[in-house]
Order: sequence, then C-alpha cells, then structure tokens
Amino acid sequence: MKFIFGTLTAGLIILTILLGSLYLYSRENSINDNITADPKYHVQIITQSSKDHFWTTLKKGALKAAEELNIYVEFVNTNQKNVDEALEAADKAVLSNVDGFALQAPERERTSKIIDLAIESNIKVVTFESDNYNLTNIPSVCSNSYDIGMMAAETCASFIDSGKVAVIIDASNDAEVSTYKNNKLQGIIDKLNDYSMIEMGPVYTLNSEMFEVDKLVTKILEDNPDINAIICTDEISTPGVAQVLVDSNRVGDIVVIGYGAMPQTLEYIERGVISATIYPDAYNIGYKTVYQLYDALENKPVEFYTTTSVSIITKDNMKDFKANNETEN
Repeated sequence: MKFIFGTLTAGLIILTILLGSLYLYSRENSINDNITADPKYHVQIITQSSKDHFWTTLKKGALKAAEELNIYVEFVNTNQKNVDEALEAADKAVLSNVDGFALQAPERERTSKIIDLAIESNIKVVTFESDNYNLTNIPSVCSNSYDIGMMAAETCASFIDSGKVAVIIDASNDAEVSTYKNNKLQGIIDKLNDYSMIEMGPVYTLNSEMFEVDKLVTKILEDNPDINAIICTDEISTPGVAQVLVDSNRVGDIVVIGYGAMPQTLEYIERGVISATIYPDAYNIGYKTVYQLYDALENKPVEFYTTTSVSIITKDNMKDFKANNETEN
C-alpha cells in the first residue's frame, strides 16, 4: 500500500513539474508581460524572436504604456522572416479573442484577411514599423524609411568633405519589401546629391541572417580601394562591418555610418571605429503602439499614421544617449 501511495505521490510530483514546464514554455515568449490584478484590457504584441536592441527596447516602451493605462500586454515572439509563423500568431490572437493586438505586417494579402476577421470580431489592430506593407485604414506607428536614408547620408557628409560612399542594404526577394528598402536607399541618394564633392558609390545587398558580412565588406574593400565611407542600413550587420575594418587595419581610413543601437555598435562608436549610427526610437514605437490600441478600445480618435523620431548617436552624445536610455528603462 505504501509502495502504491509513494508511486502515486511521485507521479503527481512529476505531473506537476511537467504542467509547470508546459506553462512556462507557453509563456516563454511573454516573460516580460505586465501582470496586474485587474487589467482593463488584454492585448498582444507580436514581436520578433530576437535579442536585437530594437525589439528589447520596443517591449520596454510598450510595458511602460501598459503600466500607465492598466493594460495587460502579452508579447508573442515569432520569426518575422517566417511569414507563416507570424501570421499564425496573428490568427491565434483573433481566435483567443483578445481585446486587441499589434504586429509588424509580414506581408499584405493574408495579413489583411486576418485583420478583417479581427475587425469583424471587434478586436482592435495596430501595426508598427510597417512601412514595407502599408495596410489601408489600419493605424500604424513607425519611423519613416526615406527620412532615415536622408539622415544617414547627411550624417555621413558631416564626417567627409569629399569621396566615394558605398551603401549596404539588407537583401530581400519580396518586391514590396524591396520597395520599402529602396525608399531608404532613395533617401540616401537624394541627400548625397546635395554634396557635389561626394560621389554615390556602389550599392551592395546583404542577407544579414546568413552571416555574410565579413565576406561582403572584404569584397567592398577589394573592389573599391578608394572608398571613403560605408553606410549600413540594418542593425544586425552594422557591428560586423566595423569588425572587418578592425581586422583589416582600416580603422580611421573609412567612415562608417551604422543603423540601430546594439551594444556592439555602441562599443565600436566609443572606440572610434563607427562614426555614427542612426537610431529609430524603438521605445516610443512600443509606447505609442499600446496607446494607439488603448485609444481604439476606448473609441477615441486614432491617428492612422504616427511617426516617431529618429536619432543620431555619436561618440560626443553617447553619454546622454545612455543616460536617457537608462531613464526609459
């Protein structure tokens, strides 16, 4: 009898552990949720399974807004490169009957159908950083890609009086996303045209997920021995570009204008390898996204296109940037 009782007890313990593990696993992608005793609304934000500074900072901004508004925010991390996975998360948000959700649209047609189902179920939807897929009549919070390109070029011109500038853009086979990235590139081209002594050099595409940075930058240096600057337009590859210059003993020869505020990027700025980086205000993108959802749920007027600021981080203002970032956190 004692053996049976002991076996049952052990079984219950194992079952409890398994259930606990399943619970933790199911919440793995939302460990930063704000859990309040009596939240007014439950919303989901579909984010990217990434530790990039942009995503971690966006979540902090969203949580701050949620705290102010007494909203329960649940983050659902997905692989944004996998359209099916991102759309499945949006579909589940509709089926779970949350009050609202926000996402970065992974494509247009199927996303629009899911959003239509959400609207039919009186679920509010907001998109963020969806310059690549601008969905009609859906509120969006984002930075402007064309303005980012212009700012990157203007910043580059502040470091060089003349010379040739190469540009690296993230590769994509999707026509609409390519158009979005071309908006950023067009901003660079248009702004560099204002400087008669600066030549727009070659444009290179890079699949940053395939870790091709070192090969590409080595090729840029070999093909363009007279290059004066490199503008990098995505967060992941920026520190990789800097590392190749370090390895090639070219620090100081080439100005690097990066994108984003990953810790490695900030370190390279402090070391003088990267001259500056363009930083989208991820904190306020998350913050304003939650406020947009709240206003929609409260039936208040909602702006359909809310832009957020873009900053330039250099060695001179690094201390202020870090202080502000710590305050926001």
